[in-house]
Amino acid sequence: MNVDFLQTSPSLRRFTPLRGYAVSKDDLNKLYRLLQDLADEAGEMEVATFTLMENQTEEQLQQQIENGKKLFRVFVQIETEKKDVWSQSSEKIFSSTDFPENISRVEFDTGFTWLNKIKAEPKHRVFLLLDFRKYGATGITVQPAQATPNDSQFTVSGENSNWVHAAKSRIDNFFETRKKEKRIWIHSEGTYDIILMIVGIVFVAWTMSNAVPVIDDWFAKKGTIYVFAAYLFVFLLSLRFFLFMFN
Repeated sequence: MNVDFLQTSPSLRRFTPLRGYAVSKDDLNKLYRLLQDLADEAGEMEVATFTLMENQTEEQLQQQIENGKKLFRVFVQIETEKKDVWSQSSEKIFSSTDFPENISRVEFDTGFTWLNKIKAEPKHRVFLLLDFRKYGATGITVQPAQATPNDSQFTVSGENSNWVHAAKSRIDNFFETRKKEKRIWIHSEGTYDIILMIVGIVFVAWTMSNAVPVIDDWFAKKGTIYVFAAYLFVFLLSLRFFLFMFN
């Protein structure tokens, strides 16, 4: 999907990242209808600028206005974990019997059809991305100290500041009721490091508790220096092994 409008410069733009939410297929339908309401409003503002042209009849102008409104349909693009792509300008895509199970991302765009047809940026637009990608062990795929990667976001842009703020507020409210507050902490920066440190301490302590009696039995007669050297060796070996497992 073309999202170059994110780098253009309309009079007002509001970007919002989305984190810690959970949505069902039914929620996707509701979200589509919410965005379609906003698209209808954007269409009304777009065609409000249409005026009667020379050699154009009133009937032709009204037809042009109706055709312009029809271009403000929410375009949906769904990508699966296997990189298959589904797209449609209708909420029926979510009720299809062939609706994929393993979705990696869903994009909604209220201005895509207008832009594709007219080749011009609409004056008011909403782009929303839901990122459902799954990651394996954090220490393998991303930097542990960073938050779990997620590109979910939405951008509202337009010339009418009241519409932009109202649209953002409606989308914010939609996701506010679907937040999973108890799970956000596990995706925060540094959480993985803390968990890893606790597990590491427990692992090293368990290893030492099992190794100390064996070391005492083997090296007690050879002197204290040998005992402490063995302690240090086992400690460093267990620590190294643990770090190797999670590097």
